[in-house]
Order: sequence, then C-alpha cells, then structure tokens
Amino acid sequence: MISEHLAEEVDFFSLGTNDLIQYTIAVDRVNEKIAHLYQPCHPAVLRLIRMAAESAHARGIPVGLCGRWAPSPSTRACCWASDRRAQHGADRHPGVKRSSAA
Repeated sequence: MISEHLAEEVDFFSLGTNDLIQYTIAVDRVNEKIAHLYQPCHPAVLRLIRMAAESAHARGIPVGLCGRWAPSPSTRACCWASDRRAQHGADRHPGVKRSSAA
C-alpha cells in the first residue's frame, strides 16, 4: 500500500506470495479450521500485487515473485499487465498472456 514510496528507496521488489496472501486475507493455509477460506486469487491479493508491480515499473526496478502461488497465471498476470515489455517472461507463459489480454 506504500509501494510507490518504497520503490524510490530500493533496487528491486521481491513479493512473497505465501505471506502476502496470509496477511492480506487473514487466513493461515495450514490451519485446518480455516484453510478452506484461503483464496490465493482473492481480489485484494491480486490488487496488492498489481499495485506493487506498477510502482516498481514506474521507477524502472524489477519485480520478482516467490512462493507457492508465484507461478499462478493470475498472480503473474498482475505483474505482466503493468509492464507491456513482458519483463516477467509472459512470452514463455501462454496462460499469462491469455489472462492479461482478457
């Protein structure tokens, strides 16, 4: 939510999808009582990823994704869609291109 300010101070962003999802929607995926509520593609999560990617691209710094959901087409599409040069390898991920074009 302050990615535009952080982008002025750092050389790159590395987004850890596991913690981002857990903290954003307040659901621990390993807690059997609430794991069914865990939504990796929740709109709030995707919006935060896109916000960070747009801030990074505006400052010309790279964005890396790590974690269980990093290879997800919808997660990667948020990063790719904000950078039409496809820095994140969208040309090697057909699902990302389809998701971004929609």
